[in-house]
Amino acid sequence: MKKEILKYLKEYTYDTLMIDRLIVSSFLYSNKLSVERNELILYYKILETDIDEFKVLKEFLAIHKKVGFEELIELFEFVISPEDKVVTGAVYTPNYIREYIVKEAFNQITLSPETKICDPACGCSGFLLTAAREIKKNADISYKSILENNIFGLDIQSYSIERSKILLNLLALSEGEDCEEINIQLFHGNALSFQWDQNVQNFEGFDVIVGNPPYVCSRNIDDESLELLKNWSVCSSGHPDLYIPFFQLGIELLRNDGILGYITVNSFFKSINGRSLRSYFQDASYDFKIIDFGGLQIFKSKNTYTCICLIQKSKGKLKYTKINSIRQLKSKSIPFNIVEYESLEYENGWNLQNSILINKIESIGQPLGKKYKTRNGIATLNVTDKGLKELESMSNVIRIS
Repeated sequence: MKKEILKYLKEYTYDTLMIDRLIVSSFLYSNKLSVERNELILYYKILETDIDEFKVLKEFLAIHKKVGFEELIELFEFVISPEDKVVTGAVYTPNYIREYIVKEAFNQITLSPETKICDPACGCSGFLLTAAREIKKNADISYKSILENNIFGLDIQSYSIERSKILLNLLALSEGEDCEEINIQLFHGNALSFQWDQNVQNFEGFDVIVGNPPYVCSRNIDDESLELLKNWSVCSSGHPDLYIPFFQLGIELLRNDGILGYITVNSFFKSINGRSLRSYFQDASYDFKIIDFGGLQIFKSKNTYTCICLIQKSKGKLKYTKINSIRQLKSKSIPFNIVEYESLEYENGWNLQNSILINKIESIGQPLGKKYKTRNGIATLNVTDKGLKELESMSNVIRIS
């Protein structure tokens, strides 16, 4: 996104309603969309009679002449305050990632008018937008019907739910459906304690769960969520980050044979706080595909190591691949290596590349941790002679030269 756009928004206002009106109106005017009936979008539309706001809108459109759905989602994500981003872990997921996950998930089920898709940490609902579009391609039904019957979302921030409603209403409007009201099943609440069966009539589980679980490290988790982590068995080792319970949460919300598709950090392969999650997966032995991005950076705003996880709620194999370019993800087929669950050690971390050979090597000799007392890792240090002598006198530090 252009720097001048972000600079303009920063200098314009911090008022959420005014920002949302500007973003929504820029989408409407740049796409030449008229709206006459949709009450939600009419509320946010800036009219020519709103003299001051309309002047700002024209200035904004002079900078950003075309606002499509991806720009709309990015703008909504951008105007989340830095403080909230630390707590909620909100981050824009690129369209090609969303499309890959949704299409792969849909390939594993039979779409019907009763199919239910959920994002339990939906943010501004980029994943739900992609899912709705994919359903529309495969079914001769209106967006109003899709949004009211097939799409479900939940988020801890009320403004994210409001922006989700805006985004999905604009999707319908862009396809000629100027509906007075669309009752989208979007809810405000904490996913770690939300009772879907009390909020969705005749709830029997979802067919598909997709999303980008919150990128919040343990030290930044809010007090309520920190207490709720105790209710999830996958959070019983180390200091779990917030994305970890979303695996168990998602799988438990699925119907049998349903499928979960996440883009998330890959630290659970090896981390101490991922130990219980690894044990959970090994005990369940689900049909599980992992696409590891390794050092490939997917998110513009975060320097993190990620993977795509596709888990079907049925017995199967663990399949793993590591890719080094986005081009590979966009290819028609990606080769996977089968990793036997029995060959993995949840206690010491998963070796997913050449797992049999690596496990044999690691089984030889005595582990370093049994010979020396260490913390969570080993660090190389550049210190003064005096500092070096002090460090060498400490029994819990190992120096590598």
